[in-house]
Amino acid sequence: MRDPHLEAFISCVQLSLLATPSQSAPSLVAALADRCASLRYLPSRLIAERVVLDLARRSSGIPSVVLALERISAGGPAQRSQSRPASPTARPLKLMAPDRCGSEALAVIARRYNEQSFGLRQLSRELHVSTFHLCRAIHRHSGTPFREFLRATRLNAARDLLECGREPIKAISFLVGYKQPSHFCRQFKAVFGTTPQQFRLVTQQCGATKSNREP
Repeated sequence: MRDPHLEAFISCVQLSLLATPSQSAPSLVAALADRCASLRYLPSRLIAERVVLDLARRSSGIPSVVLALERISAGGPAQRSQSRPASPTARPLKLMAPDRCGSEALAVIARRYNEQSFGLRQLSRELHVSTFHLCRAIHRHSGTPFREFLRATRLNAARDLLECGREPIKAISFLVGYKQPSHFCRQFKAVFGTTPQQFRLVTQQCGATKSNREP
């Protein structure tokens, strides 16, 4: 299914690339980013955003951007996903700088990591940023892929609860966002080298020894 609005956007980019000198590329990227929001269908916005991001990264390699646009306008693989229109109430995707996007993403993860249904799609919807752009921003900002960062956040929170709280292991796994306690125990052992039960026992023994030594 062809989207005439996307084709008009592609034509606009092609004409702009031919008419805009290389030193004016940043202003061109900003103007095209604003036009992404005018596309009605979500798949079309994703394609347009990818084109603008590619142009922003490779403004010196304009011929490669032109070739990518020609493939899209010819009905390449990227356009096959245009099968379902976006919700009329869906907000347009935003183009944020990687540092800002990464910091906002980490703040949302810190607030919502304990939700069992929370994942990359939910984070993308809250920030209104594509998952591709989001993954790159998180990795650049934290040095860790999204899945590993989320897992580390949950396991660090579980470790704190094991050290300070008395909740059962099963309850702790639910409190930090895991759906299956067995999966939580496997990941905890893979990261910390011990099971949650053993970690709690050693921590309690160390705490009792320390309190006995105090006058």
